[in-house]
Amino acid sequence: MNPGVIGLGRLTVLAAAVAVVVALCGSVLGLTPSDLRGVSLTTTATFTLIFIVPIVATAGAFAGATQRRIAGSLRSGVRHPARSALSVAAAQAMVGLFGVVLAAVIVMATEDAWVLPHLPLLGVAALSLTAASLTGQALGRFVPVVIAAPLLLALGYVVMAVPAAMSSPLWLRHLFLVEDCCSPEHALAPQVLIAQTILWGSLAVGALIMTLRRLPRVALVAASVVVVVVGAQLAAVQVDDFDWSPTVPRTSELSCAQSDGVEVCVWPEHDEALDGLLTAAHEVARVGETYDLTVPSSYSEDTTSGAAPLVVHPDHLAQSDLAAAISMAIPGDPTRCEAPDGGIPGELVNAWYLLTSWWVDQTTGTPRPDLEAMWAKDYLTEATDTAARVRDLTAAIETCDPTMAPAP
Repeated sequence: MNPGVIGLGRLTVLAAAVAVVVALCGSVLGLTPSDLRGVSLTTTATFTLIFIVPIVATAGAFAGATQRRIAGSLRSGVRHPARSALSVAAAQAMVGLFGVVLAAVIVMATEDAWVLPHLPLLGVAALSLTAASLTGQALGRFVPVVIAAPLLLALGYVVMAVPAAMSSPLWLRHLFLVEDCCSPEHALAPQVLIAQTILWGSLAVGALIMTLRRLPRVALVAASVVVVVVGAQLAAVQVDDFDWSPTVPRTSELSCAQSDGVEVCVWPEHDEALDGLLTAAHEVARVGETYDLTVPSSYSEDTTSGAAPLVVHPDHLAQSDLAAAISMAIPGDPTRCEAPDGGIPGELVNAWYLLTSWWVDQTTGTPRPDLEAMWAKDYLTEATDTAARVRDLTAAIETCDPTMAPAP
């Protein structure tokens, strides 16, 4: 048997295990992206690595056990052990990557969003699977497979899943896996991909060192540990100032539409909503003129632009939904008014609902039950001076003063 060739039967078993994991992740856990860009869809798909990496590492242990049984051919010069290990790792990593791509296809089909996957993320995924296989082979060559296989299965899951659930230190959650990315106004931080590339690369190199034949085993283990420790340190430096999120503010160029003094800007993936949003913004301007109210002249999905903050959901592009998106940008953001105890005054939250539902009703003539206020529901519609109350509610949110809004 050629030590660098992995049997088709074992690859089939590995592929079946990976496919089952992906199917369970999709049906039981659910794979829901934060938006419909390639980076978000791919991040959602790579969540399956939590389970695929341990499976590939375990498969590597079985391959390592086989290499140990035929150690004579490895010494006879048929093929260098490192080349054999890399051949097996490449085959197993391809099967694991097939699982990630399958998960990405499932996510895209579910969301009906067919875009190019984020290739750097897939590259890091391929490296992590290669490192997992090489590590499994290294352990399988020196430890009985009945010990190595369950150990790798459990340890692999712990390494992939536990850091993401830890609250301290937060940077540790970004070393092995991109857990959640990205909201429309954010992009994946390059430092996270660099850190993961360094870490997984050092694990792969450390495992390959164990294939060297001319050094004592103690020296090989020591050299491998040094490589992995140094790699982990270099990786940690890349992300040690990150908090929960592996993101940075997005710098993509916006798509904008402007007419009659009103401008609307959206991220490029939301281009199809521009005309409807601009129509809704003009309708808001008309209502503002009717009631002598000050309304924004610019709206943008880029929350750092200074324009009224706009949130567009690509699966809600009906005109009433776009009018609601514009209307929601007018009252301001009550989450700025978070109290020291962590809560937002209920009066301000209710004021936001009152204003938003009123603007939607005025611009579309269609009430939105999902935006109905919690109390004082007729505060604006039955007022003798509606404009004055709209100004008061808007000022309440702008100044974070709950006394300017109706109490329950």
